[in-house]
Amino acid sequence: MSDIHSAMDAPSGGVGQGLSFSSRLRWVLAGFLLAWLLFVGLFAWFFVRRSLFQQVDSVAINQLHSAAASLDDRLERLETLTESIARSLAVQWGPKPVAPLVAKALLETTLSSLTPEEAAVIYLAVEGVPSSNPEALIWFRRDKPPTRIIPGGLIRYDFHKESAVTNWYQKPKQTRKVFISEPYYDLGGSEQKVISVTAPVIDPQGVFRGVVGIDIRIEALEQVRRRLHLRPAEFDELHTPIHETGFICSPQGKIIAHPDSRLLPSPGNPEGVSVETLPMGPEILASPDGLLMEMIDNIPQRILWYTSIRTGWKLVFIVPETLLAAPVNVLALQLLAVFAAGSVVIIVLVSIIARKMAEPLEVLRMGALANSTQSPMVHALALRNDEIGLVSRWLLRLSEKATEQDNRNRIELMRAFRLELARQLADLKLGVGPEAIDWNEEQVARELQSQGYPVEPAQVKIPGRKLVYGENILNVQLSDDLAQSVSLIVSNT
Repeated sequence: MSDIHSAMDAPSGGVGQGLSFSSRLRWVLAGFLLAWLLFVGLFAWFFVRRSLFQQVDSVAINQLHSAAASLDDRLERLETLTESIARSLAVQWGPKPVAPLVAKALLETTLSSLTPEEAAVIYLAVEGVPSSNPEALIWFRRDKPPTRIIPGGLIRYDFHKESAVTNWYQKPKQTRKVFISEPYYDLGGSEQKVISVTAPVIDPQGVFRGVVGIDIRIEALEQVRRRLHLRPAEFDELHTPIHETGFICSPQGKIIAHPDSRLLPSPGNPEGVSVETLPMGPEILASPDGLLMEMIDNIPQRILWYTSIRTGWKLVFIVPETLLAAPVNVLALQLLAVFAAGSVVIIVLVSIIARKMAEPLEVLRMGALANSTQSPMVHALALRNDEIGLVSRWLLRLSEKATEQDNRNRIELMRAFRLELARQLADLKLGVGPEAIDWNEEQVARELQSQGYPVEPAQVKIPGRKLVYGENILNVQLSDDLAQSVSLIVSNT
C-alpha cells in the first residue's frame, strides 16, 4: 500500500517524463492528426501532380495526332493534285520532248487556285531538254502580294544530274511514284526554304517525260507546328519566358519546321540540320512514337513525338515540367496554408478534448489521495456505464478492501507488540528505592516507562504489598493483554 500511495502522492504534473496523462493524450492526438493531415496533403499533391502530367500527356498526344492529320490531309491533296496534272499532261504529250502547249496555262491556273499556305511554286521539269533551255523547267511563283502569280526565270543548276538538291526530280524518275522531298533551300531557283511534292509524268507508251511539282514554303508549315501548345502563346509571353514548343522533321531526320531558324535550311546549308544533333534526336529517330524525359537548359522536359502515317514526318512536342508543376505548386502552397490553419485548430480542439477526457481520471486520482469512499465525485463517476464508471467502482471496492486490510494489519501489529511486551514483562523484577513501597499505579507505570516499557497507568493494578525480611516486595498486577504480574523489589537500604 505504501508504494501505491507514494505513486498517488506524486505531483499533479504527472509521472514518467513530467507530463500528465491529459498532456500526453493531447500531444499524441495532436501529433497523430497533424501527421494524418500532412499525409493526406502529400498524398493529394502527389496524385494531383501525377494526374495532371497524365492529362497533359493525353492532350499533347491528341494535338500531335491532330497536327499529323492536318499535314497528311494537306500533302494528300497536293499529291492528288500533282498526279492529276501529270496524267493530264501525259495524255496530251506529243512525240517531242517539249511540253504540251496547255502546260503553262494549266500550271498558272492551278497555282492561282491554291492558297499561299498550300503552294508557293508550281512547275513542270521536262526530261531530254537541257536545263539551259527555258522550256526545260516551266514554273510559276507567287510574288508580292502573294496573290500575284508570275513566271519563274531560268534555273541556275542542272536538275538532270543527281545531287543533294535534285531529289525532287530524280526520285520520281526512278520510282515512277509521287515523292515528298526532304526540306532544302532552293539555291538557283526560287531562293526559298521549301519542300517539294512531285509526280512523274508518264505518257501512254510508258515513257518518262518529266515531273510536275508543287513547292511548299517551310514557313507555311509553321502554322501546323504552332498548334503544338498547351497555352496560348501570348499567355506565355506575358507570364513566363518558358513555354512549350515543338518541331517537325522528315523520315530521314531533317528538321522541317522549328522555332530556332538556325536549324532550318539556309543558303550556307541547303540541306538543313538533322535531328540527330539535338539531345533527344537518336531516341526520336529510333521509334515512331514515344515519351522521353530529358534535361534541356537545366529544365526537365517531357518530349512526346508521333509519326505521320502517310508522309512519315515526325511531329515532336516539348513540354517543360516547370509549366506543368506551376499549378501543382500553387496547390502545394494552398495545402500548406490549410495545414498551418488546421494545425492551430487541431491543437486547440485536441487540448479541449484531452482535458475533458482526462477530467474523470484527475477526479479518481484526487479521490484516491483523499478518501475515495467519502468522495461524492468518485461516487458520481461510479454511476456511469462506461469504462470510467467501471474503474471508479473498482477503485471504491479497492479502497474499502484496503481500509479493512489496513485495520486488520494495525490490530495484528498491536497484538504482536503487546505479546512481545508481555513476554518481556513476565516475571519482571525491578529494584527500586524504599519509597516504592508507597507508589500508586501512576508511579509504577512511570517507573516501567523509564525502564523502556510502554505501559500506561490504566494497565497497572497494585493488589497488595508484602513485607519480607531484607526486602519489601510490591506486587503489581498488569492488564490481561500484558504480563500477569510484575514484582517490584523494594530495597530496605
